[in-house]
Amino acid sequence: MNLPLKYLLCLGMTACAYMTYAASTPGHKHAAAETVDPADPGMSRGSAERRLKEFLQKGVREHRFPGGQLVVGTKKGPIYSTCVGAFDYDGNHKVVDTDLYDLASLTKVMSTTLALMRLYGEGQVRLTDKLGTVVPQYKDTPVAELTVRELLRHTSGMFPVVYVCELTGKSLTDSVSILRSAPDSLHPVKVAPRIYMVDTFTYNRHYVSDHPDSATLFAVSPRLWVYPSLIPAIDSAVVASFIPEQRGHFRYSCLNFYFLQKIVEASCGKPLDEYVERIYRDMGLTRIGYRPLEWSSIDHIAPTEYDMTMRRDTIRGYVHDEFCATLGGVCGNAGLFADAADVAALCQMFLSDGTWKGQRIIKPEVLHLFTSEQMAPGGRITRGLGFDKLKKHPYAPTSYGHTGFTGTYFWCDPVLDLYVVFLTNGVYPARLRKTLGSEYRGNVWTLAKELRKAYGTGR
Repeated sequence: MNLPLKYLLCLGMTACAYMTYAASTPGHKHAAAETVDPADPGMSRGSAERRLKEFLQKGVREHRFPGGQLVVGTKKGPIYSTCVGAFDYDGNHKVVDTDLYDLASLTKVMSTTLALMRLYGEGQVRLTDKLGTVVPQYKDTPVAELTVRELLRHTSGMFPVVYVCELTGKSLTDSVSILRSAPDSLHPVKVAPRIYMVDTFTYNRHYVSDHPDSATLFAVSPRLWVYPSLIPAIDSAVVASFIPEQRGHFRYSCLNFYFLQKIVEASCGKPLDEYVERIYRDMGLTRIGYRPLEWSSIDHIAPTEYDMTMRRDTIRGYVHDEFCATLGGVCGNAGLFADAADVAALCQMFLSDGTWKGQRIIKPEVLHLFTSEQMAPGGRITRGLGFDKLKKHPYAPTSYGHTGFTGTYFWCDPVLDLYVVFLTNGVYPARLRKTLGSEYRGNVWTLAKELRKAYGTGR
């Protein structure tokens, strides 16, 4: 099957790759009394809430995202939540607070890092553990010496991504590569800075099929299935992407969390999804997990993007990240779906020193370690272990969180006793028009801080 130029407006590669190269209906009920806190007499709770909601509604009107969910809270629980917009710009499904969004790289924290914090607290994982020691299949490979600490803080030397389209597709001319770093007559389609793609390609029938048969493993969309041969090919490509001379230098890479998933699974003896879902269930969370079509109706899952290359369909209920999708929908770097309330519960647990309704989920000293600065003092890059940290306005050095390519975001500040969870499908209908960036999220955080101040110390 040949894919013409009109299908190549978006790249069939991992969302992490593009991120690396590219620079309302009511929610949960809450009291919203018009009381004015003495610390900020000019801002009432109601006016702070209205400012925040109006800012989100403006984002919908400007087509930054079709719709989304927001929860603002403290260690005592949510203080404000709302939903705005719809699943798409036609407005056919107004967003409600039980709808699910593809969390993208929030998975790195809310699944893999969460699992590693639990295992670290139990003494089953150490930050100095080496990949080749914990996972024997990597013992005699170039990545054998990489440590848990290096993988968590993105100083391993791994290339940012594996371009799945280079495995699942092939050019019509065997001697021509799918991707190139500069445009030419055979690579006219710009898909990211310094990344150009052929205008037509066909599927590599050794790895994928556009119809199921007795040999296919699973679907990555209703129109594309994976053969078992793709899994070891991806693993080999990941190992080959290691750049030894980059080791020790920060370079954000989704592949770090591919290896961390392997470490989690080798350490606990369970698949990653089973291990973290046990944590979610212990907390009573039922609207977060991998492979949402197995536990939720598609009617309650927001569409993420029309994938015009690899899957040629609207991605809905299948993970948007192609790397994760071709591994079966469960990966350390992506794959989680959730509503904002369940993500907010995890944030509340973080702010509560790892406790949830009297249960100890994560040891407080472990949580403090993972959310504290792990890079060189005074350096340009700030990272925790798995968590992102930002020291520029409007964020404080004590705060931490993560963003997701699809338009998702959470941030916590233990000093302010504040968290924000903001979930959208901001890449809809196509990732190359993505406009939900750091400035917009920073403004959401600023408005949430105003709201927190209006609520005062009583919440």
